[in-house]
Amino acid sequence: MGNRPRDVTRLVERARLKGAPVCATCANDRPGYYLAENADELQAYLHSFRRRRRNMVKTEDALMNTLCNMTEQQR
Repeated sequence: MGNRPRDVTRLVERARLKGAPVCATCANDRPGYYLAENADELQAYLHSFRRRRRNMVKTEDALMNTLCNMTEQQR
């Protein structure tokens, strides 16, 4: 496996599924993956993760409504 972003994402996902506390950040000064050093750090990351997931669901719902309006279909 090379260092393509998709390969790295797969490796991170595998590590998470095996129990590694791998977190991610988009911070401008140090973007990338890191291991949570303790439960509080992992909890904070999970809180952020859940908030992003809720926002993604809202965006998906809005786009589905737009698609339905464009195609004159009902949800």
